[in-house]
Amino acid sequence: MARGQRWTGTGPPALNKLNSKSSLRRACRAIRLFAEAGISTNALTRRNVAGFMTSATLWGVTNPISESTIPNDLSFDATKFKEDLVREMTERDYGTQSFKRGYKWEWPGAKGYSNTIDSSLTAEPLDAPPPLSDDPKAAYALKQYSSFFVLTSPIDVNMFEFLLRDHPNRPFVESVVQGLREGFWPMADLPSEKVSFVKNHQVCNQAPDLLTKACKEEVEAGRYSEGFHTLLPGMKVSPLLLVAKKGSSNMRVCTDMSYGKPSLNDHIIKDRIKVSFHSLISFAPYMVEMAKKGIPLMLWKSDVQNAYRILAMALAWQLRQIVCVDNMFHVDRCANFGSAASPKIWCLFFSLVLWIARTRMGISRMNNLMDDTWGVAPLSSMVVFKGHQVPLDQAKLLLLFDVLNIPWEWKKQVHGVYLEIIGHLVRSKELSFSLPDDKKANLVMALRTFTLTKSRSLRNWQSLLGWASWGLNSFPLGRWALQSSWEKIAGKSHKFLVVPHNKTVQKDLSWLADCLEKSTGNLFLEAVIWSVSEADFLCTADACPSRLGVWLPNTVEGFHFALPVPSRDIYWAELAAT
Repeated sequence: MARGQRWTGTGPPALNKLNSKSSLRRACRAIRLFAEAGISTNALTRRNVAGFMTSATLWGVTNPISESTIPNDLSFDATKFKEDLVREMTERDYGTQSFKRGYKWEWPGAKGYSNTIDSSLTAEPLDAPPPLSDDPKAAYALKQYSSFFVLTSPIDVNMFEFLLRDHPNRPFVESVVQGLREGFWPMADLPSEKVSFVKNHQVCNQAPDLLTKACKEEVEAGRYSEGFHTLLPGMKVSPLLLVAKKGSSNMRVCTDMSYGKPSLNDHIIKDRIKVSFHSLISFAPYMVEMAKKGIPLMLWKSDVQNAYRILAMALAWQLRQIVCVDNMFHVDRCANFGSAASPKIWCLFFSLVLWIARTRMGISRMNNLMDDTWGVAPLSSMVVFKGHQVPLDQAKLLLLFDVLNIPWEWKKQVHGVYLEIIGHLVRSKELSFSLPDDKKANLVMALRTFTLTKSRSLRNWQSLLGWASWGLNSFPLGRWALQSSWEKIAGKSHKFLVVPHNKTVQKDLSWLADCLEKSTGNLFLEAVIWSVSEADFLCTADACPSRLGVWLPNTVEGFHFALPVPSRDIYWAELAAT
């Protein structure tokens, strides 16, 4: 960092809260005054048998200044100075935090938490479907062809409501219960009464038998209606497509509700469907808490079968969820993977399931992402549940699923000391997590090939940035490299809009690809558990949009560095300071 430049900060963290007469504050004020005059300062101290000398022996300056600019109270007791520093940092927990962007764990006493469960305490009630008086043609179709439109869900709504009788957020609970009984409305404007029909994507022609088989299974499960030939007023036919299943070459059928002008997803209010997903930030403290007690750990993960599909949509919305297979139309009665609102509806419903798991079943150390729920338990807590040996907490969750009639299957209920969670390999013995080699290689290749063309559609930008953000769970300090890309697409909303690259984006994404390729993961126990008294060296840093500041209390030095234009973004600056 450059020396002899103007100091623009206000000293170490929370300097304005320090005692105005403390030697630490006086020393910081002296350094700032020197810096304002263009001087690099350092206090040189020598050791004697008693420790530090009672005062600084020399203040070195690179640029001479008049005596009038030197504070009268410049001299200070070096021993007391260091004691003040350690006390201030200890009392305010500066030394017991790991400042990794997005990974701020405070030790000792860090607690795990669940955004999903906690969100249910403050969530707004879900929208009820609009009255049929506002949708007369839908009302006619629902009345004349009632057998096509059915509420189908396996969930035991009465038991669900009973177990939530003590939940404090009553309006939200009642809205979810109403959605289970009357169908969910996807937080959307009311679509027009016009009929629209978009043919299935060409890829479906490659496996017509798969499409027929999938449709038959949906009809037998009651999630699709029986087939019919004539579209009714207000019906919207969305195209089907085939996508590869995760970790497999097998294909599955999905509905593309973003295709068409306007598509069904265009009617959904985007500000209403934002979801806060869990990362490993909130889960790691659970593992560390138990490891510090010397308890051998066991990880577990459970999955819900047909997650979105166990939630029925409102009858007036079912009218708009039409698919076509083998020249026959079918009503899709349930939430599906093509709807932009399905993740939000599912997360709100499942937040209440997990609230029950925590308050009624006593499962405390768990997190969740969509239909995956994972946790950590003592290795000694293994029990036999339905003929399978599983951790006790996992058995409790599966028992709750049975009570509520939430479907699950054994092949997706896993446990072990090493487990893949949200795509990252978590190691309970080493207390670490990392991106598996194959996933890391795929992400690195995607980052490198993304900039080979001069421009990409907004949809491609968003897809890559979402993928990279997920991958950075195990490399959080790499997040700054995405900043230039986020800035590039800021304010843009048309998914097919072509957005060009620039040199900054290419440089940042190339740097990120190189770093990810070399990354070995995150050993979070070693990274966070330390105290001021154990530190070999103390350093504080802060940033503003234009500069970085660093304070080295051991050598009593202060430095700052002017950031290059135009990269004067506080997000980027704070990452650089970290």
